[in-house]
Amino acid sequence: MSDAGEALIDAQARLAERMEEREQDRQRVSQSRKLPVDLEKQRRLESLKLARVEMTRQRAATIHAGRQQQLALAIEALDFQISELASAADAGRTGDRKGAKKSQGKSGV
Repeated sequence: MSDAGEALIDAQARLAERMEEREQDRQRVSQSRKLPVDLEKQRRLESLKLARVEMTRQRAATIHAGRQQQLALAIEALDFQISELASAADAGRTGDRKGAKKSQGKSGV
């Protein structure tokens, strides 16, 4: 009878271990599904920042007033997009959807 009890305990331990492994697999899959979105936002943010640096460099090197004004407006637009993306990313991390909705309302202006 002790052999049957030991076998039952071993089976329960294996079952519990297998359940833990499956839960870890689920968590990994869940994280990997979220990760590409975060990576895409990060890439977009980096791209906007690089574009801003380039526009700033061009503005400093430009003599023509009309072109400087165009570049200034482009830099303002980039700043707006950067702030919108950063606030959306912050709202996504904190789970605050109200901030994301407010930022979407401003983009129509």
